[in-house]
Amino acid sequence: MFDGTAWVPAARTAEITGRVESTPAADQVILHYVATRDLTLPVDLAGSQAVAGVAATAQTDSDVRKNGASVGTMSFAASASVASFSAAAAVALTAGDVLPVVAPGSPEATLADVALSLMAALS
Repeated sequence: MFDGTAWVPAARTAEITGRVESTPAADQVILHYVATRDLTLPVDLAGSQAVAGVAATAQTDSDVRKNGASVGTMSFAASASVASFSAAAAVALTAGDVLPVVAPGSPEATLADVALSLMAALS
């Protein structure tokens, strides 16, 4: 990639996407991904995006998991249709690792039509 002065290596990234129509059920898997190569999700899942067609009326947190263990959170604030993300550390994935995003056990009644993309760096 040319930065205006010199050629520099372009970042090698991958987007992991998911979508759920209507209101997610309790503990519904919104995204289910199986890694086929080495990837790293950055701290706080930086660069990731999620939107809802219908905003939540209350705070709604979905769990981002790696092989069953919680590694981060996707959060829709009350009245928000755009989510924020949090993860205390970068998350390294290797081939075969499973990465689901799971709706809360007590679903928010109005949040609906969620689409999300998690940004990862190729290793």
